[in-house]
Amino acid sequence: MINRIIIFILLIPFLTGCVASNSLTKYISNLTLGDKIIFSSLDSKPDGYTKVIKSSNKVYKIISTKISNSGLKLCRVVSIESKGKFEVKTYCKVKGGDWK
Repeated sequence: MINRIIIFILLIPFLTGCVASNSLTKYISNLTLGDKIIFSSLDSKPDGYTKVIKSSNKVYKIISTKISNSGLKLCRVVSIESKGKFEVKTYCKVKGGDWK
């Protein structure tokens, strides 16, 4: 009986990791080419950076950057323009994480 309890306790972190990595894989596979291009720019480009996403003919501009009071979360505001439409999105990530 004790062996079963120990095995169960040891399996919990493993099973939790499988669920988390599976949901992250689904999230990454659902990203469009435009999302991937924007995310790469968010990591390295300054505020005011503008670029055209050729595959969709959209223009995006990084508007601003904010760091949370705790310093754990970084957020960037991006304006996306396509055929007379404007969309403003905020992308955030924790240190070492992915943009969401």
